[in-house]
Amino acid sequence: MTGDVAHLEPWLDRQALAEYLGCSRAVCRTADGRGDARMEVMGRVKFKVPEVEPWLEENGYMERVAYVV
Repeated sequence: MTGDVAHLEPWLDRQALAEYLGCSRAVCRTADGRGDARMEVMGRVKFKVPEVEPWLEENGYMERVAYVV
């Protein structure tokens, strides 16, 4: 075992990805049309979260914000 758990992550469709990220399917459709964070499985677009999150950050769709208490 390599320690890489990405293979254990489920494949998500646009709706499930939108629910996970808390955004609309339209946002996922816009982002997936511009990047490499998607795969086609049996003709359907699918995503794995460990691949999507870095891609969203690198392309300015997501920004991590540190909260100071």
